[in-house]
Amino acid sequence: SVIARFLQIFEIVARKDITPKKLLDAINQDGNQDMADILSALDCLYALGRIKFNKKGDKLHYVKIRKV
Repeated sequence: SVIARFLQIFEIVARKDITPKKLLDAINQDGNQDMADILSALDCLYALGRIKFNKKGDKLHYVKIRKV
């Protein structure tokens, strides 16, 4: 499921900004992951505003939720 990938992505991106390629490599170390699910999860997280690209536009950045 796409939603199941969110936590996996958060755990990596929250530690440091990372290129999409390195993120995909980190998630798919054994080569058995469904890349379509991972890419769909990235699309969803980006659309939800939970990840974005850094100012240079080359790395993914974790966006913390601000409490009101």
